[in-house]
Amino acid sequence: MTVHNKNLTGQEPFNIRLHRLREEHRLTQSEVASACEVTATVYGNWEQGRSLPSIDRLPVLAQVFHTTTDYLLGVKAEDAAEVLLSRIRQLDENEKNAIEQVIASMLGHNSRKK
Repeated sequence: MTVHNKNLTGQEPFNIRLHRLREEHRLTQSEVASACEVTATVYGNWEQGRSLPSIDRLPVLAQVFHTTTDYLLGVKAEDAAEVLLSRIRQLDENEKNAIEQVIASMLGHNSRKK
């Protein structure tokens, strides 16, 4: 199975992003593979778009490249916010009020730090 270098959103494909991040961090495929506890061949297949890492390897990759799993997967902040809003809309009023209280508490806590 080959993962194509085009995606429907016009964003940089996963394998290209992975390759670019590795080069930016001046790491070898073997070094990243070792950190992910996979073989260099397996990691090479990720970069070449032949396969994708398992979900448990994504946080490791994010840590190696000092980024987030959302960034690795091409999730934009706006997309993440929309997903969060969509989930909040599904809650009942008591749950929404509880979230609002948590946010207000956090914002109050952060303003005291300044």
